[in-house]
Amino acid sequence: MSLRCVGLCGVDDSVDPSLLSAIGSRWPRAELGVLFRPGREGTARYPSRAWCEKLARTARRTSPPLRLAAHLCGSAVDAVLVEGETRFVRETLAPWGFRRVQLNATRGNGCTADLSEGAVARNVLRACEAVPEVEFVVQANEETRPLWRRLAGEARPPPNLSLLWDASCGTGLALDAARAPSAKEVPLPVGYAGGLKPTTIASTLVELRRNPGVSGSSIWLDMESGLRSVYADGEERFDVNKAWAVCAAIDDEAGWDQPLEHLSSAPREKPRGGGGDEELPPTARVSGHAVLAHKVTLLRDRRTKPREFRAILREITFYLGYEVTAALATAARHDCVAPSGVCVPPALAQRLAARVALVPIMRAGLGMVDSMLAIVPNAAVHQIGMFKRGGTFDRPIEYYSRLPKNGGGKCDLAIVLDPVIATSRTVRAVISKLEAWGARRVVVMGVLASRHGLEALGESHPDVHVHVAQVDDRLTNEGEMLPGLGDPGDRLYGAPNAGARKLFDDDDDEDEARWPEDAASDPRHLSAHNSEEDDADPAAAAAAAAKKRRLDSSSSLASLAASQPGQRKPPSPPRNPAVDDAPSTTVLGDLARAEDDDEIPPPAPTLGDEDSATPLTTHDGSFGSNPARMNWGASTAFKRGPVVATTRHTLNRNAVGAHAGGYSIYRALAVASGGLDTQAVPKLGLTTPAARVGPHASWLDPTKIVTMDPWGHAVSEAFGPWLRKGYDIRPSIAVTKAHVELPECKEALRLGRLRPDNLVLAEGGTSLVTKAAIEPVWYLPGVAARFGVDERTLRDALFSETNSMYPELITRPDLKLFLPPIGGMTVYIWGDISTIPDPDVELTCRVHDECNGSDVFGSDICTCRPYLTHAIEECIKCAQRGGAGIVVYFRKEGRALGEVTKYLVYNLRKRQEGGDSAAEYFNCTQAVAGVTDTRFQALMPDVLHWLGVTRIHRFISMSDLKYDAVTKSGIEILERVEIPPDMVPADAQVEITAKVAHGYHGGKSYEVDDKTLNETKGRDYYPDTNAAPPS
Repeated sequence: MSLRCVGLCGVDDSVDPSLLSAIGSRWPRAELGVLFRPGREGTARYPSRAWCEKLARTARRTSPPLRLAAHLCGSAVDAVLVEGETRFVRETLAPWGFRRVQLNATRGNGCTADLSEGAVARNVLRACEAVPEVEFVVQANEETRPLWRRLAGEARPPPNLSLLWDASCGTGLALDAARAPSAKEVPLPVGYAGGLKPTTIASTLVELRRNPGVSGSSIWLDMESGLRSVYADGEERFDVNKAWAVCAAIDDEAGWDQPLEHLSSAPREKPRGGGGDEELPPTARVSGHAVLAHKVTLLRDRRTKPREFRAILREITFYLGYEVTAALATAARHDCVAPSGVCVPPALAQRLAARVALVPIMRAGLGMVDSMLAIVPNAAVHQIGMFKRGGTFDRPIEYYSRLPKNGGGKCDLAIVLDPVIATSRTVRAVISKLEAWGARRVVVMGVLASRHGLEALGESHPDVHVHVAQVDDRLTNEGEMLPGLGDPGDRLYGAPNAGARKLFDDDDDEDEARWPEDAASDPRHLSAHNSEEDDADPAAAAAAAAKKRRLDSSSSLASLAASQPGQRKPPSPPRNPAVDDAPSTTVLGDLARAEDDDEIPPPAPTLGDEDSATPLTTHDGSFGSNPARMNWGASTAFKRGPVVATTRHTLNRNAVGAHAGGYSIYRALAVASGGLDTQAVPKLGLTTPAARVGPHASWLDPTKIVTMDPWGHAVSEAFGPWLRKGYDIRPSIAVTKAHVELPECKEALRLGRLRPDNLVLAEGGTSLVTKAAIEPVWYLPGVAARFGVDERTLRDALFSETNSMYPELITRPDLKLFLPPIGGMTVYIWGDISTIPDPDVELTCRVHDECNGSDVFGSDICTCRPYLTHAIEECIKCAQRGGAGIVVYFRKEGRALGEVTKYLVYNLRKRQEGGDSAAEYFNCTQAVAGVTDTRFQALMPDVLHWLGVTRIHRFISMSDLKYDAVTKSGIEILERVEIPPDMVPADAQVEITAKVAHGYHGGKSYEVDDKTLNETKGRDYYPDTNAAPPS
């Protein structure tokens, strides 16, 4: 019989925790018992909160950490037994390092619970489930018989429930060791208490070992009264000397473990879950090897250092590796000659013929690779990097995977290496990936596994065998195995806090720790389990428990919303792409012709949540990714291929990023809140263009259009074969018709500058337009060429300046498309759109960059709205003359620096010494943003090429950057039109003067010399009475 620990109960404020630390360091099996009884804190036997915190800190710093047990009395034990409340245990005791909690359920200890009530036993079981990392101990005596008999009679009691045979209950009544209740008559770990003290502990222990009902068991002893002494001041206190004497007596006289001669003839206890244990799935192979049991114990010990941990893990891997590879396929050798000169018969001369792949799950699995390579030296090694987030059922995160693209068919056996299999979510994701890769057979090899993990793995992959050394029964609510061995990756490589959970934070706010009376009195924390309701309606209780399990297993907000009636829209009905996506209008003609639908592979299936991981990125040339065809600038839509960037086709994506740019974030919110069915696919048939745009020769030139998909408005026509195969392809352009009504147009009608014709402009001032909304789709090689840089430099900059949002910019050089999270553009067209490509038909055009303050709200600090409305007026006139007018509205707020930056610049301009000055206009932007402009007009002409523009007769812009970009792209500009001076607001004179001085086209209306530049000033700020003056 071995002694698990000896409980030294009754420590309180009278004891210096450092003295207790000395006991724990000398005898690691000594356990300090702390009594908790609300209302008596700070009195004898019941320590204060401050002292408990000091003890917890001391326990954490002791080597090895002190064992702590909480003994709940009074309302603290009633909270658990009557209310089912565990917050004090879960949020205070467990973080402080208490790993055992004794429920003192007797009247003498202040317990008022009716132990005959079935609800009390159910609350104990719920406590065990709620705090699996804590062992709950129930006093077993005549008074508590109704409770402990009910618990002992459970068909499958919790693994963290124990009984303490204690007839004394703190009264000092001595334990009769010879007649002590059998430790084998209940299916629970047991301990003994009663009248133990330094002078009797050794003899009691010897006598217990002679007791047939106790001998051969693992027990603990607990004592309280025998450790107290009355001092000279008449006060009774915990006596550290007696506590030391108890441990010394065990050490010197009885021994903590049964002498070896008593064990020599006894068979070794079969490890839990080993051999033919029917409770485990048939796929589990648990070793019963004595040496392995010894080695695993060394791994579990938190005192084992990283160097020793690595060495032991290698040894264990060796032992298990031979079992895993016992049935590998072999082939006969005919060239083996023994030293005797005799050929070894082929039946005996064998070589390994199976092609083996080792698949360590990083980091921890790497510690098993070398040993396995010593067994199968020709095995390939394919690392897969995954980690599990907090939460038992969360999908793991895959951060690295470089499985060869086509190597699965050459793998006869894939051996997954992971020292610890807790929830098995990570292992299951790896197995699914290997099976999809084509591995003919998969086995898993680890050191420890949880029962839950083995069952889930066996259910998900009934053909995959799992080889482990031992099985643990418990998991925490975060999915950590108990007792486990800690984080094997941390312990292998000596990470901070390796091998030990952080028990107490020195910086914790004292108010964060819950005290027993807090939990009992706070109405927000009343138990969710009502005993009367449980007894009255067991079916309702079962339904509530089932719902709780479903919620606990949710891996996302979407799953949570799905479980709430009325919170999620019903799934979309089945689609028929041939009908739903049949285009109602066509624009492409022969260029939409499909050549051979059989060339298009079906979309790759996406694994479900239960069998997959969430990849942080993918890698070029690795298994899994199979991008859809993309030949930018090809001669037909079919040869070019569609842009595939939806979440339905993660393996077939041929673009980095997501549709809708920044609006994809709002889509994510809709998914998270349950408002959007992720399987919903739009019906595209009636969404086709309301006017014909293209096709044009520029669409087939990979250098002319690099920032938008020229086929993006006609996907149902251009990419029908992909839609019919089941691909989810989204338009990136929409073309429609609209009526535009502006007060400036009405004013121009009133003044006679515009005249209605009821074709382009109605009498009420409404103009008729064709408009197109365009989302950006960047062809990265072409974008890089526009800026004269190599593609890698562009990718690196995009990755870095988005704070690593898009790792595939780095890891997937084969993906040439990028859907940036920026605003797109809108094109407004007046007149006959079909005339735009004709260079002999008049065309008026303005390319306008967004300015919300002026365009929408009329701010007078710039010329944006006046110039925009002037351009619209000129476009209407041009359309009425038989030509066409184009206004392209780019979402490039504040010169693409953003509205916040723009307003900061406004403040600087107005507050600088000398006030708002044209001479300092660009310097202020440089001072705030580090650059004067990031609109990069070199990308702007793409939309004009999409429309087929070859000549612009009247270009409504003074910008030299825009003019240069358009003409360099091959589009001719005949006339540049400046804004009429009378349309420039007074406060915008600073802007127009500065721009003309720096090269903008001023025409005959604007001439700026140094004197004008220096003298042009803007309006001062109104006095700000709310702003605090500088100190």
